[in-house]
Amino acid sequence: MEKLRLQHIQLSRCEQLTNAGIIALSQGQPYLIHLDLSFSSRVTDAALISICQNLSQLRLLKLRSCAALTDLGISELHKLDHLEYLDLSSCSQVRKGLFFPLEFRR
Repeated sequence: MEKLRLQHIQLSRCEQLTNAGIIALSQGQPYLIHLDLSFSSRVTDAALISICQNLSQLRLLKLRSCAALTDLGISELHKLDHLEYLDLSSCSQVRKGLFFPLEFRR
């Protein structure tokens, strides 16, 4: 996968997608700008932390209904300097007021 230079990946509703897979993806595809993991119930904070550390060019991140995500992973989003679109709707363990301290740059 390292020879690929993917920019867009949609893996929504991939129930078998694991943290290990997402971590490998984020480490092997640093040029991603759009990533959709919506409705992937096994996505946890460990995967989101790896995304935030490795995908610095990310502009769009969809995590809708990723029920295992918590404030711990969300607190790392400030590292995504180019992020323009974020979908965390229906992430039941994320506090609604958490976003106010985060600063997103355009």
